[in-house]
Amino acid sequence: MGCCDTVEGNPEPFKRVSQRCCTDICCLVVFLAYVIAMLAVGVFSLQSGNLDFLLYPVDYTDQFCGKTDGVSNRTKAFFPRLDQDLAEQALIIASPGGFINFQPYTLCVEECPKAFSITNPAFFGGADYPGAAADAKSFYATSQTQELFSRCLPITTQIPADARTLCTIPACGDASLSSIGAEANCVAINAQPTVTTAWEVTSSAGAALCSYSTKEQVQATFYPTDATPETRASEKQFASYISSAFSVLKSVTDNWVQIVAMGIGAPFALALVWFVFLYCFAGIIIAIALTVLFLLLVAVTLFLFYKAGFTPEAIVDNLQNFTAPTTISLVPEDEGGIGQTWYAVLGVISAILCVVYLILMVLWRNAINRCIAIVREVTKVIFALPFMITWPIVGFSFHALIGVYLCVVGGLLLTSQHTSFSEVNAAIQLASNGTATAPEALSAFTNLDGAVQIAILFIIHIVGIIWAYWVTELAVYTTLARTCAVWYYSHGQNEAGDTVQKASFHGCGLMVVLTSAWCIFSRHLGSVALAGAILTIFTVIRMILEGFAYVAKQKNPDNAMLKMAIKCTKCCLWCLEKTVQMVTYFGMIFVAIEGQTYCKACWSTFKCWSHYPAQVAVNKMVSNVLALVISLTIPVACGFLGYLWVEALGGHEPIWAAIFIGICSWVIATCVTDVFKCAIDTIFICVFTDLEHKDGPQHMSAALQKGFDVDTAKMQKDRRATIQITKTDAGSEKGAAVGDVELSRP
Repeated sequence: MGCCDTVEGNPEPFKRVSQRCCTDICCLVVFLAYVIAMLAVGVFSLQSGNLDFLLYPVDYTDQFCGKTDGVSNRTKAFFPRLDQDLAEQALIIASPGGFINFQPYTLCVEECPKAFSITNPAFFGGADYPGAAADAKSFYATSQTQELFSRCLPITTQIPADARTLCTIPACGDASLSSIGAEANCVAINAQPTVTTAWEVTSSAGAALCSYSTKEQVQATFYPTDATPETRASEKQFASYISSAFSVLKSVTDNWVQIVAMGIGAPFALALVWFVFLYCFAGIIIAIALTVLFLLLVAVTLFLFYKAGFTPEAIVDNLQNFTAPTTISLVPEDEGGIGQTWYAVLGVISAILCVVYLILMVLWRNAINRCIAIVREVTKVIFALPFMITWPIVGFSFHALIGVYLCVVGGLLLTSQHTSFSEVNAAIQLASNGTATAPEALSAFTNLDGAVQIAILFIIHIVGIIWAYWVTELAVYTTLARTCAVWYYSHGQNEAGDTVQKASFHGCGLMVVLTSAWCIFSRHLGSVALAGAILTIFTVIRMILEGFAYVAKQKNPDNAMLKMAIKCTKCCLWCLEKTVQMVTYFGMIFVAIEGQTYCKACWSTFKCWSHYPAQVAVNKMVSNVLALVISLTIPVACGFLGYLWVEALGGHEPIWAAIFIGICSWVIATCVTDVFKCAIDTIFICVFTDLEHKDGPQHMSAALQKGFDVDTAKMQKDRRATIQITKTDAGSEKGAAVGDVELSRP
């Protein structure tokens, strides 16, 4: 597939697929071995776990609803005493395992109870239930339920029971109401027992005498006789969550056309509009973005000084009475917040950052101009290879598959030691009989001890999932970097000495992207795996630190020194991790361009940073600011337009549809900005690698040469001289004239 590179000749330092060899083979072997270990864990989970626990609900007798004989026609799970189960198993729910070990009393039913009736309530359970004992308890449905994944979950419903008109002005018993007799007697209001002056309006005469009336609507909710206010409160809260979830689900399913159009199609269209604006007005947009960033820093500084107590009034007073001892009127300190001294310290630091930022913007004005040229060139890359912006969706799809594998295998591992309702209920009975305390009786379900083998396999599984995530992420990034490099190195000089694009890209760049993906997979998977392993180590360390911090907080909630040590450690680890990530991503660009090993690519990254620190800083700052703006404006615009569309059609809950549209468009906008940032870094490295070529830049387009202030006329003159020398004297050294061109490092 090397022919699809569309790069003529052998432009240094870029290498075609056929010119590359496999890199970091040792790490590739380790990665493949770990993949085999992951598959072994998956096979073990299939053998020891039970997939039926993930596919079918289980009743209180361990029968699978919809599968086990006797309940094969009862495909749905009904929880007749959910309020009681939530109260009894509160310790289990609050444990590290959470809802994994929560086992409510479950019955298999054919249909979920749709409504409650006092005269004809639905009957469930009892001795007639398949597999039940002769003394099995029966239940009546006292709540309306709705099906979700074959589970009948309660939803909050209230039935209008009574309504009356109440009057408070004039008060009950007032002499002016004597004409209506008993109608003016005082009535009680249960919702507001402190109101003692109300009377019920029951006639037109009473309505004529009333100056202020209100409507009282009474809602009725029916409870079982054995329910308590505490258990019903837990179930009501649970039901409110379920009701909200169903409302969201209905909004999404009913408005799927608008969601697909505005959440998937519109973000790509708006992204292309953004790139058109960047191509036409890159300088203006970047200048505005950097100015807004400075103004935000100033605003933060003023806010911090205000919180520290430096209010305008206090400053004026101090200036007017600087000879007299005055005190600043401090702003009230936030309860539970940081002290005003710290606000003052942060304000000083922020002020210093503002000054430094302003100075750097002046000193780096040439770097900003070069960054503008790079951004404009990146838009050309995206217009020439638009398939690039869809490639992160492939990575997102792989991430989704990894997530499915995580849930399935992880679920099977957890179900390999499945807890039944009878076991949990037996422990609860021990606690209720006083044989043991509740924590002691439920200790088998609330701690993580005893399952050492499962824990080890689960750790292997989680680490492998994290590694697979980083490998996918870096493979996508490296593919995009090589695609940009193919576009850059497809430029070359014609006979007139002008740098022109010598290749044409068909199919929106599809073959170029696929060729780059094949190159990374077949040649550099070992380097990708090594880089992913390093980032995985940092991710695991951070997870361990978070776990340690959680345990330490539970054991020593008031230890200030321990809290400070943990926060400082987190901060240092975060800084180190971000540095390693930045080095890794830059290094993968060198892998994509030159086919280097990972370690050599990291060394090339350090050399690049040491040569052009200002340009690296400006590029990262500009790319991050523009990516943030694009990632925010696209979801907001798509969500707002989607809301108007759904509302105009009278759709259900347009706000939830708009939120879902915003989430989908944010994912796509993030993918697009990832391509944008990768292209900026790649073009930057290609340009400066080209500038350091012994014969001068060979592939910089005319726009880039202008943006980098390269003496184009001198370059063309020297190149024509080179061509003439080559034609007249074959033995002379090619490019001797070009060697006279001096290019200083920007």
